[in-house]
Amino acid sequence: MLYDPPVPEFSVLQAKIDPGATESHPAVDGPSIAIITDGEGTIGWGGDQQSLHVSKGSVFFVAAGSDLKMKAGEKGTEPFSIFRAFVEARP
Repeated sequence: MLYDPPVPEFSVLQAKIDPGATESHPAVDGPSIAIITDGEGTIGWGGDQQSLHVSKGSVFFVAAGSDLKMKAGEKGTEPFSIFRAFVEARP
């Protein structure tokens, strides 16, 4: 779900991923900050797909031009929920 307020400064993307599922997000032109609000999982980024294990309360920075691949924790756990605030840099 995309929250795109009528201000040019930022937008917020919310993703809820079922246990065991994956979701990919393409790179955006500007930097972003993300927070995990429920569940746990793995965030992968970059061409060599570096990864980081995250859980509820984790906050991390995403550099401009970085795609993300998210994998929720295994079945039997709660859904993985992430909010990502980003800026699309414009010339």
